[in-house]
Amino acid sequence: MRDLIAALIIRDFVQDGTGALDAALRSRFEVLLSESDNLFTSFTEPDELLRVEGIDACGGQERGWWWQRIPVSSPAREEEILHSDLP
Repeated sequence: MRDLIAALIIRDFVQDGTGALDAALRSRFEVLLSESDNLFTSFTEPDELLRVEGIDACGGQERGWWWQRIPVSSPAREEEILHSDLP
């Protein structure tokens, strides 16, 4: 689970950094970033119970859409479901 949380935090940093790019570079970067995001969505599903987001307790902070997704099948998913009070 720690690897998943670390990856999501890194994705936050990437998102924050795009604001520092000039418009032309940002446009090209966003094309590449969308490829990575599409790959991420291909092996995750909506986390309607927000189990993943609940692990990294940064209350009140607005989160990117990637925090509301959970792997369809992975040790991280199994660990989270086993160790949470959520179904």
